Amino acid sequence: MSVRVLVVEDEEVAAEAHATYVGRVPGFELAGVARSAGEAVRLLARDEAVDLILLDMHLPDGHGLGDCSSACVPRGGRSTSSP
Repeated sequence: MSVRVLVVEDEEVAAEAHATYVGRVPGFELAGVARSAGEAVRLLARDEAVDLILLDMHLPDGHGLGDCSSACVPRGGRSTSSP
C-alpha cells in the first residue's frame, strides 16, 4: 500500500521538483499537485485517500497551514499537522 502525497506549492519549479521526488520514493504515490490553498482544499474534498500533504507555508491565497487546516483532519478525527 502506497502513501498518497498531495504537493501544495505555488512556485512552478519547486512544485515540479517535489512531485518528481515523491514519485521516486519507494512506497509513495503522487496524489496530485495544487498551486494554491484553495485548490488544495478542493482536491482534498474530492480525494479522501490523501495520506500526506507536502505544504508550502506561504501561498498566494493565504498561509498554507491556516487555510488547509479544516481539510487536514485525518479520517480518525485527530489533527496530526505540525508546524
